[in-house]
Amino acid sequence: MITVKIKICGITNLEDAQAAVEMGADILGFNFYPASPRYIEMSEAEKIISHLPGFVDIAGVFVTGKTFDWAMLKKYSRRIFLAGGISPDNIAKALETNVYGIDICSGIESEPGKKDHAKMEQLFDNIYSFTGIKVRK
Repeated sequence: MITVKIKICGITNLEDAQAAVEMGADILGFNFYPASPRYIEMSEAEKIISHLPGFVDIAGVFVTGKTFDWAMLKKYSRRIFLAGGISPDNIAKALETNVYGIDICSGIESEPGKKDHAKMEQLFDNIYSFTGIKVRK
């Protein structure tokens, strides 16, 4: 059985944060890079975080990414998070890299900073299909 940590990044509102947690996110990412369309003020992130359950980890992100040759990760034995260009359509290929964690942002958005809950649900369904591990919900 394959286990992987799932980080949903680019959280800008409580509704998206709560949906991500309900669907199974282990970590939520908040983008503090001012030029990003997903930028959030620290004080706004703190308000969202105060409403989340204690078991959810939080990450601060200071600059977002693009896909690259994921196969190169197989030679590393460290805990690596794969980020950049991941979506419900390619999550299985990302999981094949055997990384410790997956970091998803724009691949599940309806617009920058707003998560598409249907895409997020499809992502978690596809993760379940690949890993055989049902997450929360």
